[in-house]
Amino acid sequence: MENLLIKYKNGFRIKNSLSNLYLYLEEIQSSEGGKTYQLGAELNPNNTVWKLREAEGGYVYIKISTPVGDFYLTCTENNNIESGKFIGGDNQKFIVQSRGKDLFIIRTKISQNKYVIELKDKKIGINDKVKQAISKHSPEQHWIFEPIENKIKLKAANPNMETKHEKVVKTVVYKGDELVHTIVYVK
Repeated sequence: MENLLIKYKNGFRIKNSLSNLYLYLEEIQSSEGGKTYQLGAELNPNNTVWKLREAEGGYVYIKISTPVGDFYLTCTENNNIESGKFIGGDNQKFIVQSRGKDLFIIRTKISQNKYVIELKDKKIGINDKVKQAISKHSPEQHWIFEPIENKIKLKAANPNMETKHEKVVKTVVYKGDELVHTIVYVK
C-alpha cells in the first residue's frame, strides 16, 4: 500500500476501463437552493482529482477535495457508492488491488473484501450507477488510475522556448487474469 501512497501522492483520476468514463464529484443545486455533492461519471468532467489516505490494516480512504471540504467514497444502502463526509467507518475503507500497471480493482471492507466498485454502463447519470458488486474480474470492475504529475518547468537557455508537458498513457485489457492487449500513447 505504501507504494500506492507514494506513487499517487499528487492525486489521480479514476477511469473505468469498460466505459472510459471518469469518476467525479458533481455539485447539484437542489430545488430548495442548497447544494449537494454526488458521484457521477463523464468523459472529461471537473472535480476528478482523488487522493488516497491511509487507514489501518492495509486499507485506504479515497477522497476528493473541494472548496467546501473533503468528500470520501462511501458504501451506502443497496450497495451504492456515494460521496460523504469523513466518518472513518468500514463503509469508507477500501483495498486497492493491482491488475497491472495503473489498472486496479477497488475492494470494499464493509463486504469483507468480497465486493468491488463497478460502473455497469456508459449511461450518464448521477449516483445510481456506481455500485459495489461481487468481484467477477470483469471490465466494468477495473479502474485505470491516471496519476497527476507535478508540472515541471524547464529552464532553457532560450527564454522564448515553450514548456512542453507530455504524459505517457498505457491502457491494458484483461480476460480473466490474462493480459490480452496493451496500448501505449503520448498525450
